[in-house]
Amino acid sequence: MIKKIGIIILAFILICFAGCTAPADSTGGQTSSVTEPETEEPAVESVPTESVEEQPADKTPIPTTQPDTDVAPAIPLDVTYRVGDEGSEIKFLQQMLADLGFDPGDLDGVFGDALKSAVSNFQLYAGLTADGIAGPKTTAGLYERWVDAQQAAQPADDQPLLGCVIGIDAGHQRNSNSDQEPVSPGGTDTKSKVSSGTYGRFSGVPEYVINLQVALKLKSALEALGAEVVMTRTAHDVDISNAERAEMMNESGVDCWLRIHANGSNDQSVHGMFILVPAEGSLDTDDDIVARKSVALAEALLDSTLEATGAKDLGITPRSDQTGFCWSQVPVCNIEMGHMTNEQEDYLLVSESYQEKIVQGLVQGFVAYFHSD
Repeated sequence: MIKKIGIIILAFILICFAGCTAPADSTGGQTSSVTEPETEEPAVESVPTESVEEQPADKTPIPTTQPDTDVAPAIPLDVTYRVGDEGSEIKFLQQMLADLGFDPGDLDGVFGDALKSAVSNFQLYAGLTADGIAGPKTTAGLYERWVDAQQAAQPADDQPLLGCVIGIDAGHQRNSNSDQEPVSPGGTDTKSKVSSGTYGRFSGVPEYVINLQVALKLKSALEALGAEVVMTRTAHDVDISNAERAEMMNESGVDCWLRIHANGSNDQSVHGMFILVPAEGSLDTDDDIVARKSVALAEALLDSTLEATGAKDLGITPRSDQTGFCWSQVPVCNIEMGHMTNEQEDYLLVSESYQEKIVQGLVQGFVAYFHSD
């Protein structure tokens, strides 16, 4: 009897000992004895590593972004945002739009009228229904384009613009400045320093917005071909006069620069593309070569951009009253991409596809200009 009791006690001890030393099961909740490196970032709570694969098909993963501002690092793409909403997600919407050249107003995290207009502008741009409400399609489309824009332009195998320094002036700005400045250095004639430009009579989009959108696209495209690009502005809330823009280009040592604009007319049937050049003797230099190069630049840019877009050719026009010309010491011209007072051209100018055609044409024109000798 005593022997049986001893055997039972011994068996119980062995069972307990085996239970204490057995390796923990991965689902048993026991802590591993392996020490994690201190530099390892803690895992996000309640999100297993398989969560992306297991989530339902109708759920959109929340992307993690890395903007260089203090806006929220992530935004759900399956949520609808509208006027009255507030928060970090709204601020991130504003930031994405601003980075792409749209004008959402102040980046204050409040979905107000300015953001509604910018969302509507983006929807026209992307070919979506323009209701000013940022639904899943709008937000996903915006995010996709924003991510693409954050990537550095991939250098092309061929670098035909390597060593070229090109200036780009996105015409106008959000707020005009009616203070006067001389049309030319030392001159007595004056003009307002800068205006906000025209606007789309049908789209409602301001000219200064599409000017910057095209300018940003052109910058990336030129850099991909090896050019160094100097911009007068990359945002809308600036105050830079036309004379100051020309002086920026003179001081930056650009080989040439392009002023990007769109036009308006009292006649809504008027449409087409044209380029302005400095009239004889209107530049801030006595070097006739600069004037001739300005015309050569205009010819190269207009020919290629007309071919790329199919726009009506309205030719090249000399002007002596352009402050940006009169203060310039380097070759310059001013493209008028189309008429925002014409319904068809207005909607074309605010669309992504047409802006890309304009950029394609301008890039080809710059290549032709620099290789024309």
